[in-house]
Amino acid sequence: MPASLPLDGVGIVEYGRDLPTRYAGFLLAELGAEVTALRASADDRHPVLDRRKHRAALGTVQAYWALEAADAVLADGPIDGQTQPNVVWCDVTAWGSTGPRRGERFDDALVSALAGIQAFQWSWSGAPVWLVTPLVGYFTGMLAALGVVAALFARLRGAPGQRLSVSALDAAFTLNSGRFVVAPGFEGSLSEQGDPHGPYPTYAIYQTSDGWLFVGALTMAFVVNLATCIGRVDLLSDPRLPESPMSPATPEAKAILREALAAAFRTRTTAEWVEALRAADVPCGPVQSRADALRDPAARA
Repeated sequence: MPASLPLDGVGIVEYGRDLPTRYAGFLLAELGAEVTALRASADDRHPVLDRRKHRAALGTVQAYWALEAADAVLADGPIDGQTQPNVVWCDVTAWGSTGPRRGERFDDALVSALAGIQAFQWSWSGAPVWLVTPLVGYFTGMLAALGVVAALFARLRGAPGQRLSVSALDAAFTLNSGRFVVAPGFEGSLSEQGDPHGPYPTYAIYQTSDGWLFVGALTMAFVVNLATCIGRVDLLSDPRLPESPMSPATPEAKAILREALAAAFRTRTTAEWVEALRAADVPCGPVQSRADALRDPAARA
């Protein structure tokens, strides 16, 4: 741990039960802030998020002094009322401060479903997929922490305290922004030309002669090493792959690259490939469970 952290000496009060608020407080605490979590009662739903935090019960002297000394307050919102003029206040809501859902409690699955996040995850059935990881909740917390740090920095430069508002709905749209972007060759939805195997052939699961292998080549240097290792350097200049072989843009190009990799990996055991790929500096690893691979109907044969 460094001798000092960026938010050393900054007092934060976290007043919330929901994941986004508590995750924002967790991130700020990890940056060195003195975070006091106010709880109406014992709540151990997210115990890891209370690391490095102080706990205080509502209505106690400790809670009063924490609020008096706070540089910023994170709260499940929307919360009405005035705050100290020089304090940064961040309302963290599910749906924003206006509209028919104002005041509803945060529900990651509901926000994800209505904002299209679950439809953004590809599946062989073509139906939406329930995501076990609460992506929206975590990302909302990230945005809240980022907003608080930016407002505190502005205050150091002479600005007054600010009232911030971060909603899970905004976070979901930010995560899903690729669905709303239109550009040449990119017609508004990342998932329109998606692939249940994953968007990148060089970052995927492949069958070997005796099992399954995960390859994680997501930089051009790793892709060059991968092509060299499997004896297919020709793929790097294949005219059928006019785009980067790391991320071919068309379904046809993806199919060409994926089949080349699949054919190569079927020739050796998982252990042999792991040894060869690691020696070639290609991120990889054996797949212990076939569950992910069996999502591919062809793998059931």
